[in-house]
Amino acid sequence: MDTNLKNNKFKQSTLSTIIVILILSIISVGIYTPIKNKMIGSKNYVQEYIKSEEFMYTLAELTDYLISSKMGEQRGWYGERYQSVENIKYYITDNNKTFTMSNIDDESVQDHIKNSQFYINIVTDENGDIVTKYSSNKAFKLSTFVSKYNLENENKINYANLDFKYFIPKKLIDNNDLLISKVNEYNVIPYIILLITILLIGSLLVIIRAGIVPYSKQSQIGICRLFNKSYLEIKLLMWFIFFGISMGIMAIGFDHQNSVLDIMSAIIYAKPEFYIIGIPLTFMLYLLVHLSIVYVKHIYNEGIKEGLINKSIFGKIILKSNYKIKDIAKCIGKIDTSKPYHKKAIILFGANLIVLWIIALFGGLGVIIAIIYTVFMFKYTMKFLESIRKLNEQSSELANGNFNVNIDADIGILSSIAENLNNIKTGFKVAVDKETKSQNMKTELITNVSHDLKTPLTSIINYVDLLKDENIADEEKDKYIDILDTKSKRLKVLIEDLFEASKVSSGNIEMNIETVDIISLFRQTLGEMDEKINTSTLDFKINMPEYKVFCELDGRRTYRVFENIIGNILKYSMQNSRVYIDIIDSDNNVELVFKNISSYEMNFDVSEITQRFTRGDKSRNIQGSGLGLNIAKSLVDIQNGCMNIVVDGDLFKLIIKFQKKI
Repeated sequence: MDTNLKNNKFKQSTLSTIIVILILSIISVGIYTPIKNKMIGSKNYVQEYIKSEEFMYTLAELTDYLISSKMGEQRGWYGERYQSVENIKYYITDNNKTFTMSNIDDESVQDHIKNSQFYINIVTDENGDIVTKYSSNKAFKLSTFVSKYNLENENKINYANLDFKYFIPKKLIDNNDLLISKVNEYNVIPYIILLITILLIGSLLVIIRAGIVPYSKQSQIGICRLFNKSYLEIKLLMWFIFFGISMGIMAIGFDHQNSVLDIMSAIIYAKPEFYIIGIPLTFMLYLLVHLSIVYVKHIYNEGIKEGLINKSIFGKIILKSNYKIKDIAKCIGKIDTSKPYHKKAIILFGANLIVLWIIALFGGLGVIIAIIYTVFMFKYTMKFLESIRKLNEQSSELANGNFNVNIDADIGILSSIAENLNNIKTGFKVAVDKETKSQNMKTELITNVSHDLKTPLTSIINYVDLLKDENIADEEKDKYIDILDTKSKRLKVLIEDLFEASKVSSGNIEMNIETVDIISLFRQTLGEMDEKINTSTLDFKINMPEYKVFCELDGRRTYRVFENIIGNILKYSMQNSRVYIDIIDSDNNVELVFKNISSYEMNFDVSEITQRFTRGDKSRNIQGSGLGLNIAKSLVDIQNGCMNIVVDGDLFKLIIKFQKKI
């Protein structure tokens, strides 16, 4: 139902537009006659033409044509043009009456003189001199005609001893002969100007109407939609067809040899054929003008690209060509002659171009060069394809997990790909090693966590079982309770450290960054741990500035870093050895250097010591969670610092670096 309504609306809107333009076309052609009669009026077109110099020229050419034809000469370019002269009567004879050229009877000469609206008579003697000349129309300049058009020049010998008589009847035959066509041609210009003026005014009215009506309504008119959707070349073709038809009709109608269609006469006298031809042509003109104006508004609403370029076959070709040229330009712009494959490609294509030029220049010899070049290219192509085959096989081996495959990197233009595959192979090996190491560390992590949690937990369970015995002495009971308290606190510390390490490593920790005097913070840490330091056998040698050094840090988290490091020193340093702590203030950074002698052999990987649950004491005899250095490093990293460890024999050296506040 909706489709039928749309089709009906489409037809109605199109039909209404066509009817309006058709009515305007009929009015434009219809008003031509009354305006013509009012402005130009009715004239005696023949008399106007007879008075003109054009008529003298036509009459002179006719005379020359008739005389030269009688003498058997083909003079002038007149041809068949002067054979149709039914409305110009002539009677030419010699004075001796030996020959006569005429398109009238001898007996009717006097009758034609009486019934003519124009008559001239010229008589020459045996020398060609004019002895008699007469014209019935005083406006016709007979003397000018005689002197100007060959009757008193080098051709006068051809006109010797002749009697010329020309008549133009009062009643003409409407057959588009020489006189009628010349009369129409002479008088048609004002009528053509009037006709063009009417068409221009009508076109202007069409333009105004098309411009006033909103585009939103015009875009719903079926014929306008079809015209807007059609390609620009089709629109131009419509205009070309219109002008072609118009020019064709004018060319046929203005042809002097054409007796079927006389456009000049039709325009001057507003004959029926003027309306038969004029209304359709005017309708075509107004319709194309209307559709073109609507299309201009369509371009304005849709934009140049959508409304014009994308609606043109040539425009699309240019647009796509532009994109292709830009892509080519980008490709050329990306060429880096420092890269081997780019350099080789340029050399290859350059050599190919030179060879093709040579082949084109050498003609027959170019055939031999082309054969040699083809053989060379065949060998090069086969070698290239063989390199691709090997590369494909080796990449397949690599994809299947064989990292021991050796990929030859010297394969010409594909060398960079081979190098990349070798790098991938190396990268895969490193990744596999890291993954294997990670899996081993995960296994060790689980083992260590299980061990460190199981040990205090087992003790707690055992001592709880002992406390269940009712016969146990009070002294023993107090001893067991103290042990349970120690083990439970140990378990609590372990769990807290594990939780802290998890939060720090995941980044799920809140930091309160503020300006902190790192010297005061370190002194505070030493003060808090003074009891543990004094009860140890270690001799601490501390060297730090006496002035304040400020950094942007989280004071509580940085305190935990210092606490963990000093706690680690107290646990793992050799008894009765010295511990050196130096705080070095440089221009932009502050360094904290901790050095101690280990109480056990440090045969571990330095990069692993900061991993979770990794302890220097492989036997795990010393109490500790194995999380101290891991937590310390993570907290330092979060605060944009860095922590490095150096092991030299039994010397354990830890360096922390923070940025100073400038």
